[in-house]
Amino acid sequence: KKKKNHSSVQVWRRQSCFMPFFEQGTRVWYTNKREDWCLGVVLSQQAHKLTVQPQVNALSEATPSDSGADAPVVVNAARVIAVEEGALQEQADMCAYAQLSEPVILQNVHTRFAQDRIYTYVGPILVSVNPYRPLPLYDAPTLQRYIGRQLGEEAPHLYALAEHAYRDMLREGMNQSVLISGESGAGKTEATKVILQYLAAVSGRVGGSPVERRLLEASPLLEAFGNAKTVRNNNSSRFGKNVLVYFSRVGAIQGAKIVNYLLEKSRIVAQAPEERNYHIFYQFCAGASKEERRTYGIMKANNFRYLQQCTEIPGVSDKAGFEQVRRSFDALGFAPGERASVFRSLAAILHLGNVDFVPSDKVADGSQVANMPVLNVVSDLLGVSVSNLAEALCNRSVGSSNRSSVYMRPLRVEDAIATRDALAKAIYGALFAWLVKRINKTFRFADGSKPGVSNSSSSSDSSYYASHAPFFISVLDIFGFEIFEQNSFEQFC
Repeated sequence: KKKKNHSSVQVWRRQSCFMPFFEQGTRVWYTNKREDWCLGVVLSQQAHKLTVQPQVNALSEATPSDSGADAPVVVNAARVIAVEEGALQEQADMCAYAQLSEPVILQNVHTRFAQDRIYTYVGPILVSVNPYRPLPLYDAPTLQRYIGRQLGEEAPHLYALAEHAYRDMLREGMNQSVLISGESGAGKTEATKVILQYLAAVSGRVGGSPVERRLLEASPLLEAFGNAKTVRNNNSSRFGKNVLVYFSRVGAIQGAKIVNYLLEKSRIVAQAPEERNYHIFYQFCAGASKEERRTYGIMKANNFRYLQQCTEIPGVSDKAGFEQVRRSFDALGFAPGERASVFRSLAAILHLGNVDFVPSDKVADGSQVANMPVLNVVSDLLGVSVSNLAEALCNRSVGSSNRSSVYMRPLRVEDAIATRDALAKAIYGALFAWLVKRINKTFRFADGSKPGVSNSSSSSDSSYYASHAPFFISVLDIFGFEIFEQNSFEQFC
């Protein structure tokens, strides 16, 4: 059954009660046993069984029959799509196809990707395929070519999408949103940076401000604290973010605000095989100075329990990454005391992970810290009493509904370990939230006011933003989690 959507592109919907008939010689798409889309020519049809002669196409390096030979195959006619005229021709905008189906999309994207054309339009939607290697697509001459051009006048590109949002904002006087979605490793983090780079460049043409540079300098810092190596991506964002860039009526950047969502705190205490904790921990271990190592007790990464799953990324220097973090701190105006607080928190988490527990020799079904010198380091870094910290880790407070009476219940070893890990996650979650808030304070409006101080959406805030910068472009990067055959809590959240 054919159904038209708003762009008049026909999308096929199969119904089990509908039995299509294909004439001999009709070119069709069909799926093999691996669920791959293959191209073939109809030889004959008997009821719902269709005999097809496989043909070579862009989606298969060889003849796409199930056995690898060119022998005819028998397929279910209900799972076959006729190849419309022009469906095998490459298109920069796939709305040009009469029939937009899954095999047509895959065929076109595959063909363009083989020519290093990683971007393809579907109307105002940009489809991007990560090449996992540098391509000469983001230099200054290329950026200049897209300024002032309509969508579709140049080859598909992130610059074109950013230009489209920017011009519509100024022409229509309306806020714009760019939604970046895809699985982990699809290139969303890089796409966000490219769009922000473009907005900073076009804004500078009508009146630049320090916010533009600070907005770009914030990216390495957020990546260090919010990104990690996964099985699919060496630099996967483990949190969602919405970057709101505020503009004046003439299109100059006046301020910005970052709103973060759903930090994956479970990664702090446990990672899947071949995955790492957040980059900053390894960067800290690799790049800390001698004085910092002595002050914070920093050792090699494999000496910390929370970092032992996987310590290195081939071809990536954690020491160089830490130097970039230092430069970002400088560019964003972090005071020495603020940096020291960040480093103390990171070190406290690492040492906390090395705290061990054994059954208590005083309380039945209780526990006690097995290595008090390590806990002493943690307490010094956090600035709390070591006895109070030990009591909090090995006991749970239980009280009445009105808290009129409270008593401590001993925890077993496994429960104390869970409490230790919960504390580590809570510290990092608070650190990350503070970091985002602190970065937002650097995105000041021209009069020195701070658009990032509050996440409130009250009417007073709305009027306040409108008086300083009436428009904004929102760049939302949030859909980055994996889909596996067997999914854990992180995939569902």
